[in-house]
Amino acid sequence: MDVQLILNELHETGVLESRMRNLKPLTGGTSSKVVVVMDGTKPRYVIKQNDPAVVEAEAEFLHTYVQIEKLSRLVYVDPLHRYLVYTFRSGFTQYHGRKKAICCFVWQRR
Repeated sequence: MDVQLILNELHETGVLESRMRNLKPLTGGTSSKVVVVMDGTKPRYVIKQNDPAVVEAEAEFLHTYVQIEKLSRLVYVDPLHRYLVYTFRSGFTQYHGRKKAICCFVWQRR
């Protein structure tokens, strides 16, 4: 789905303020398309597109672990699970090894 269509949907539904129109693409995602919604010069939200099953799982993860302050806050999930919106957190993630092993570790701790 075109990210501009998503941005328009988010403005129409009131999820994002009308002044937030600038987008900045992010790199490094394995299978997702990720952009940052800018509030002037400050990154404010992330729009992440992926396979509906992945979007649903990521939204559930953020919802389940909402009490962990280091994680972004889920703002919106598309009803068809085409994309989700969460708060931007500055910094970077560094890991060694396979992502699948990290995900399995997190889910096993539930």
